[in-house]
Amino acid sequence: MHILVCTPAGEYAIRRDFPDWNCLAKMGHTFERNVASQPPDAIVGMGVEVTAETLAAIAERPGVPLFCYNWDCYAWAWVRPRRPEWDYTMYGMMLKQATEIWVPSECTGRQTSLWWGLFNWKVILSNCTWWEYEYVRDDKFILCPLRRLPDNWCDKFEQACTELGLPYKMPDHNLPFAEYQDLVASCSFLVNHYQEASTGGLTLLEGYYLGKPCLITDSEWNGARDYFGNRATYFRHGSMQDFKHWLRWMWECKPSVQPDHRQWVVQHYSSQRMLRNMLERINAYIGTV
Repeated sequence: MHILVCTPAGEYAIRRDFPDWNCLAKMGHTFERNVASQPPDAIVGMGVEVTAETLAAIAERPGVPLFCYNWDCYAWAWVRPRRPEWDYTMYGMMLKQATEIWVPSECTGRQTSLWWGLFNWKVILSNCTWWEYEYVRDDKFILCPLRRLPDNWCDKFEQACTELGLPYKMPDHNLPFAEYQDLVASCSFLVNHYQEASTGGLTLLEGYYLGKPCLITDSEWNGARDYFGNRATYFRHGSMQDFKHWLRWMWECKPSVQPDHRQWVVQHYSSQRMLRNMLERINAYIGTV
């Protein structure tokens, strides 16, 4: 099978945790990025960032089945968008041309149905880019690895930690990668408190791989539960009292992660697994479209 993949390139793509498409060669398949020199069997669009490239690809190759990975779309993008914001109206027009839409969590699928009226989606969990680190330690601070977004609960982490007198860091994705790695390796535990998050933040998985516990909201619009299941601690979304209770509990009780944390991340969140799931979905259609 030959696949045309529309995806961002460079450092951004690496940090966004796109799968390593080179793994397709080991599976007996080939791919090209953004521009096809030979007829593809399928086109895969990897998000709103490459709407233009994906639209160009399907216009050039009419009749080739399109599969779109919809990483995320949140309520705030519609009701209080950033400036500038992605063109989600045009993106929705592209999604409507897809044979099937893939989403990284069940709540992202429900968002896809809510905002565009599309129900032809399947959950394919994202991969993550785990890494080893020589000096894993506890430097006594709580880490929120999320970028600042206009989420309903964006400022609640700093507020809760300040009221409790607990040290914290929220670097807003503004660190060089080496500094970012050291921050993850040296925190006490990681937090995702946002109401909306498609994966819950893949840094949590990177930290969990290194043995860091995670505190996560139980919001129905946060996909972290799809990734962690019973391997994280959850607080009741919307309750600052409950959030602060579990922040203090995590700080004082220092829970440990399950002993197979490394093997579990490798088994469930590799590029090979994600690409294998994609190929299974493409194969379900390739002879009938």
